Amino acid sequence: MYAILKFLIFIILIYVFDYLLKITIFHPLGFDGIMSLFVRSIIATALAIISSYYILRMIDDL
Repeated sequence: MYAILKFLIFIILIYVFDYLLKITIFHPLGFDGIMSLFVRSIIATALAIISSYYILRMIDDL
């Protein structure tokens, strides 16, 4: 159950960060190509890894 929770938190955070990066940085600047999608996905994944680590650490402390 805990493994499924970790995976779901990670996937949801990737989608959230990807969407936030799209509407705040990449869309206003006019970057809509494949390369911007790739860069946005890498940044979102890195942010999701860092955030999920701290979120799961807080859950463990409860």
